[in-house]
Amino acid sequence: MQFKTKLTLDASNTGAFSIDVNPNGSVWIAEQNVYEEYGSKNRLVKRSPDGGILKIVDMDFSPIRVRIDGSDGSVWTTGMRKERDFSGIGDEWPETLDELNELVITKTETFTRKYDPEGNLVFEISEGGYSIELDQSDRSAWIAGKTNIWHYSASGQNLTSYAGSSDGQKWLAIVPGKSN
Repeated sequence: MQFKTKLTLDASNTGAFSIDVNPNGSVWIAEQNVYEEYGSKNRLVKRSPDGGILKIVDMDFSPIRVRIDGSDGSVWTTGMRKERDFSGIGDEWPETLDELNELVITKTETFTRKYDPEGNLVFEISEGGYSIELDQSDRSAWIAGKTNIWHYSASGQNLTSYAGSSDGQKWLAIVPGKSN
């Protein structure tokens, strides 16, 4: 199967940050607008195998990764929202970007959400942000934030967490075990 489609938002400011394929051939696309922190829309879009729009879920954060549970078609996404406060800047603007970043207060909130196959919210988790992978053997989710990694059950129960990892982008992978 192959199809080509346009994004549902203004393509000059929007990118498809992540795509995952359902067993039935439909896809979920995480569309993110580069100006989201200034009020622009972000969304998850479900498209049919021929590219038609099946569902649009408007997001109040930037979805970075989307993953589909192959056993039931539910969809998980993780991402973040940044809000900047420029009140620390006086009448004179700093000369360098580093000086500006020291004066600007940035508040970052992270989110992980699970939706049913139709795009209805099942639950939200306040951890996450960078990466998510699903373990199809038990339908659990592994979620990476800035310094932590969490393991959640398919029902949203925190199974374990790992703290103290490097302060930066993370990517996760699930490697299936060998069957005997």
